[in-house]
Amino acid sequence: MAINKIIKIFELDCEIAMDIEFSFKEFLIRNFGNKKIKITQYSELNDSFFQENRSESISLLGICSFILDYPLSFFDVKKLSREVLEVGEEREIISYNKMIVNDIDYSSDLDKLIKLLANNDKSILTVLDRFRKGLFMECESTHRASDLYNDEAILIYFNIIEFLAEKYGKQFSNYLELNIEESIDNFYVKAFYLTSEEKKNKKQENLKLIKSILLEKEKTVKNKILFMLNEFGICSNQLNLLISDFVKNRNNIAHGNVYNKLSSCCGQSFFNLELNSINISNNLKTICKLIISKHFQLNEIFKEDYLKIMPVTKKILKDIIKNPTSYKLKNMELINSENNINYEEIYRCYIAIGGMKLDELSLILEKEYLELEVTEEIKDIVLEISTILADSNIQNISNKAKENIEKAINNNWVNKSDLEMILEHQIFYGVKSNWLESYIKA
Repeated sequence: MAINKIIKIFELDCEIAMDIEFSFKEFLIRNFGNKKIKITQYSELNDSFFQENRSESISLLGICSFILDYPLSFFDVKKLSREVLEVGEEREIISYNKMIVNDIDYSSDLDKLIKLLANNDKSILTVLDRFRKGLFMECESTHRASDLYNDEAILIYFNIIEFLAEKYGKQFSNYLELNIEESIDNFYVKAFYLTSEEKKNKKQENLKLIKSILLEKEKTVKNKILFMLNEFGICSNQLNLLISDFVKNRNNIAHGNVYNKLSSCCGQSFFNLELNSINISNNLKTICKLIISKHFQLNEIFKEDYLKIMPVTKKILKDIIKNPTSYKLKNMELINSENNINYEEIYRCYIAIGGMKLDELSLILEKEYLELEVTEEIKDIVLEISTILADSNIQNISNKAKENIEKAINNNWVNKSDLEMILEHQIFYGVKSNWLESYIKA
């Protein structure tokens, strides 16, 4: 038997349901079953089983992981096998690329990523590999039921954003210089009656000095990122607040500052950083994925309204309190667990981060909350926020909150042990719910 090539087959487990099939150079990737992936590699006879085109196989895992939002790695290989391709026998060829995840077709984005990989685009190689590692760190923390690697995941996601922002560094510098020159022109036009030659001399005399001061001062990481977002056409007040939080949290982690003594409970082995938003690594990952998608012009990853995936932070909650009309809070969105600003997320932010006045929160929720009819389907989203609103000094809000809790108890949708767990969670974060405590003891 004359052998032409060796066929190496890697079988990996994946927790995400998908339908994928595509090829790249010597590789063929497809799913078998609902949550398994098979990578077939065609290699020469004298090639090492593990090392042949290792970098390309890792890059392909990066593409799949980014779209799946799940960290595929060779740690997940459950079976390795080898077959032979005889002389005269044709290898299997796939003429199209397909990737469908949760009924969404990402095939066009897959095509773009494969073309970038084929062109040996180092940016995409770097970004997708780092992103996959961030996903891996998050998953490891989840599987260990702790936040063991969350700090590392946060740094990885932030470094990706910072790396991509540097790609727009020259445009940012040009933008700043142009604005400085225009400002100086306007200053001398409006402030002095000078001849054209005098204006020119004055401008040149001061331009270098002003640039040296302002350019360095304004070329901050935050401003670079915001400029990049503006280039994408997605810069907003909400994203501005998020980026401010992310920069602060990244600096805290990098310098080991501001530890939270409360985080030593629940079997955790290490202190966690006291951050300005909850689920910070997952939230930063979401923004990171949005930026990657915009930079590489991927159309399907965030085809929906990107504002719906923005996480709630302390600054955003305060901004909602100051400018409630700009957020247009409606019950349809507030009871939707998939929406970013809902009763459940507002409660978590209020409890975990603190610094909010209950009556301020009551006022922005008052109109919608008073019209809310609690049902068994939405009781999980509404119950927690009701336990804190029960202590509001705004009487109609307080009465409505108590009514909602009692309705859930009387209909056996929840029991007092559920309320006790909520109370313990609040006590852990230093939040005192007087009415809830009295209700449980009664």
